[in-house]
Amino acid sequence: HNLFFGYPKINPESEEKLQEIMDNLYSNINDDMEAIMAFKAQIKSFEIIQNLQKTTSRLEPDKPITDRQRNAIFKKLNEFCQINAEDETIKNIIDKINFTIENGKTGKDFNNLANEMWKELSPYQTTISGKNMEDSIKDALESINNTKNKFIQNIIEPKYRSKAAELLNKWISLKVK
Repeated sequence: HNLFFGYPKINPESEEKLQEIMDNLYSNINDDMEAIMAFKAQIKSFEIIQNLQKTTSRLEPDKPITDRQRNAIFKKLNEFCQINAEDETIKNIIDKINFTIENGKTGKDFNNLANEMWKELSPYQTTISGKNMEDSIKDALESINNTKNKFIQNIIEPKYRSKAAELLNKWISLKVK
């Protein structure tokens, strides 16, 4: 009978070794995926700030903002806060946003906030290695692919490699969403 397993066949040296290999695979891929999500959040945050700067720069500085303007600004600020809710490193900015939402009245108040947000966060447009967020995402994706390919080549029997790659790709796609 030409039966085909529902999962890729592997030949581990021991159960402990297999568990270690699987833990390393999961850890490496998971770390890279978390980095990608953080880079994407950073990109989106900068887009929101730049949009907010553009919007608030058109406001009359000494006049109170209208309800329509307030709603548009609050929507952007709320989106920024939602994206960065878990980031303790920008608590200061979140506090400034909350203060301005409660106390801001004029175009100048909100323009100053947008400019302060940019001033505080703009140094983080690049990573420690000096790369921009888009390049860092590409590097993380390459790292995921390298990790996945090494695992498949070193652990999975050749006839099951395409199925293993397919399963890993599905898992990675679901994890990134």
